[in-house]
Amino acid sequence: MSQHSLLLLIEDDSFILQIYKTKLAKESFQVLVAKDGKEAMTILKDQTPSLVLLDLIMPNMDGFEVLQRMKQDDRLKHIPVIVLSNLSQESDKKRVMDLGAKAFLVKSDTTLASIVDLINEFTKPT
Repeated sequence: MSQHSLLLLIEDDSFILQIYKTKLAKESFQVLVAKDGKEAMTILKDQTPSLVLLDLIMPNMDGFEVLQRMKQDDRLKHIPVIVLSNLSQESDKKRVMDLGAKAFLVKSDTTLASIVDLINEFTKPT
C-alpha cells in the first residue's frame, strides 16, 4: 500500500484554502497549509512535502520568492511545485516555469479534479 502524499498548500485566500484542503483530504492526501510565503518557508524548514501547491500573490512573501528560495535549497529543490494563480499573463507563466515550477494553472480555468490528477501525476512513485 502506498504512503499518502504530504502536500503543502500555500494560499492566502481562506475560502479557496478551505475548499482545496477539504477536496485534497477526501483524496487521501495529508495537507499542510500556509497563508503566506513566510509561513510556508517556516513549515519547509521542518517538513518535506511530496508536492507544493503555490499561490503567487500573497502578503509577506510572494510565490515567486518562495519558488526561488525552494529551488536554491538542496533539500527542497527536488519537490515539484504547481503554481495556482489568478495571474494569467504569459510573462508570469514564463517566470515561474523558468524558476522551476512543474505546472502553472489559472485558478478560474482549473477544476479541483484536474488539480488532483496533476498532483497524482507528479507524486506517483517512479
